[in-house]
Amino acid sequence: MIRSIVVIIGSRHDASQLSALAGEPSRLQQLIESSTDGVSVTLISNGLDRPIPGLAAHVNLAATQPSAIDRVLSRLGATALFRRLATFPIGRLLNSMGPVDAGRVFWRTVRGSRDAMEALAAADIAIAADMPAVRTAWKALRAQRVTEAYYDHRATSLGITFGIPTARN
Repeated sequence: MIRSIVVIIGSRHDASQLSALAGEPSRLQQLIESSTDGVSVTLISNGLDRPIPGLAAHVNLAATQPSAIDRVLSRLGATALFRRLATFPIGRLLNSMGPVDAGRVFWRTVRGSRDAMEALAAADIAIAADMPAVRTAWKALRAQRVTEAYYDHRATSLGITFGIPTARN
């Protein structure tokens, strides 16, 4: 029985950058619709600015200070090197293995937030809605904070193409 789902969006984007495509339903939507007792959905985002009716909570990490490691890496020029390497394919591969990979940076941000860690600990299922969120969902599953974890890029349509029922009839 599903009681609580945490949706994780690790990219820094606003509502104008999200798309709502028709087609196969989101795994998140399927879980919400299949729940007979209702489900609590919490969102951990890196600055999502649009309201989503029915959310139990929204942990917005946009104002969170970078970790000490990220501040040092930035001062050493790793962020500038990351941007330069991102301009060609082998560079993107190297970036994905480095310390300034978006997933690693987002995980360090989540790990430094008590509210975000509590949201993960209280959830039964973690759904990564974009690539930077995958590491966070995977780490939550490995640490047994959640029992299941999914990658569901359609979950970014939460509140646009499908909503969270606030009460079951």
